[in-house]
Amino acid sequence: MLDTRTGLFSPHDKKHWLRTLCEVDYTQPVDGESLETYAPAFWRWLDRAAGFNPEKRDIILAALFMVLANRYDWQLFLEVTGPGGSGKSILAEIATMLAGEDNATSATIEMLESPRERAALIGFSLIRLPDQEKWSGDGAGLKAITGGDAVSVDPKYQNAYSTHIPAVILAVNNNPMRFTDRSGGVSRRRVILHFPDQIAPEERDTQLKEKIASELAVIVRQLMQRFSDPMSARTLLQSQQNSDEALTIKRDADSAFDFCGYLKVLPDTTACLWVMLTLSHVSPVHTFTMPIWSIWRLTAIKTRSV
Repeated sequence: MLDTRTGLFSPHDKKHWLRTLCEVDYTQPVDGESLETYAPAFWRWLDRAAGFNPEKRDIILAALFMVLANRYDWQLFLEVTGPGGSGKSILAEIATMLAGEDNATSATIEMLESPRERAALIGFSLIRLPDQEKWSGDGAGLKAITGGDAVSVDPKYQNAYSTHIPAVILAVNNNPMRFTDRSGGVSRRRVILHFPDQIAPEERDTQLKEKIASELAVIVRQLMQRFSDPMSARTLLQSQQNSDEALTIKRDADSAFDFCGYLKVLPDTTACLWVMLTLSHVSPVHTFTMPIWSIWRLTAIKTRSV
């Protein structure tokens, strides 16, 4: 048994309560082992997905470590965006390999919101949300699960109950999801990874998944070594939350968020002052601008508090 928190192997024991077997041949490490040399297929995908950017490579590796170590307690969820053929599905496949086929399941974001459908998510450490095209909502269920809150589950023919769902959530979309929540509950948990480069059809390797699967032992060892301090992976993911890339994706997906990007804080109140008017005197300017100002004000306050 591999302990993903310590990186150490120990003999199988029924006291571990393991119910599945991960069919990975964990070969012995070699001197000078590296991803670039001993996991060339994975490295080629990683380098291309990161746009040959070393910092982006580290962030993708941190996301994979989060899945491997099942760090649901970081209260983050991953959202991978980009055009078709950019490598998003391969990341989801690698995440599934790291979590174990029997520990991963596919769902929709609507399932996270429904007590009846949440019953299908119990017992998994990785929840994939593939192709959540043009979804828009407040994400209350997603917020509760990633925040470590107990959620209600109402399975068929059984009594309803409340429980925690200790799983990492990975959403894969061509277009980013739109959240109507303005309280910051989603944004402080959301980590956006954007894969902008579409791989030309003639450059695609149809056997890439199988090649990466054969390199999984090297990948696991390198992830455990690279993030021997797990908090370094968390720090990388948190830095990605407020990166220029993530903000650009949010602005492209949300016109209100984009509008707020053009507003600035002035040191002096020399502009027009907002006043409370009676309903009969509310102008169209107030009707359409005040909600946007409220969104920007919340965003500005949270930015300063961070």
